[in-house]
Amino acid sequence: MIRLDSAAIFLLLLSCGSQEKPGFEQPDDFGEVASFVLQDQSGQDYSGESLKGKVWVIDFFFTRCPSVCPRMTKEMKELYERMPKREDLQFISMTIDSEFDTPEILAEYVSSKQLPKERWTFLTGDKTAIADLSRKSFALALGDEMKPNGDIVHSTKFVVVDRVGKIRKYFNSLDDEQDAAMEALILQLLDE
Repeated sequence: MIRLDSAAIFLLLLSCGSQEKPGFEQPDDFGEVASFVLQDQSGQDYSGESLKGKVWVIDFFFTRCPSVCPRMTKEMKELYERMPKREDLQFISMTIDSEFDTPEILAEYVSSKQLPKERWTFLTGDKTAIADLSRKSFALALGDEMKPNGDIVHSTKFVVVDRVGKIRKYFNSLDDEQDAAMEALILQLLDE
């Protein structure tokens, strides 16, 4: 019978461990994002194809939201500021109130909130196309109409998408405890 002391067992466990960086887990794969063409805050067409080769973070919001959207935008801005300034990292905020949120309204929103204009794009366009992206491609909740209080039911998730357009993880934008894991995942995907 072979007996191993605790130091030998420790070394054996270390040698059998994962080759990934400590603190990182292999990201999940929730499917690919459907192709889309919408308009950005400058009124230019913006295609999902332009995101190929980039890691990106997306949320769904609307400018006249009376509840969670201002905080989501604040959280996205803080995430943007904490992340490295790399051309292969993009941030997307897609309105779910496209009948009101025209490119001009989005541009005014970006200006009034003093949001960065490089690598953070605000998108609007066909209401049905955006609803399909939210519900079918991203599998996120989205209400059909505005409530009397001016709110529209929608997800508060930030979604991280990899370089080939695969959804890798969902994070609750309102839960600060998820920030470190989200940042670690983004950095991991940037290194791939």
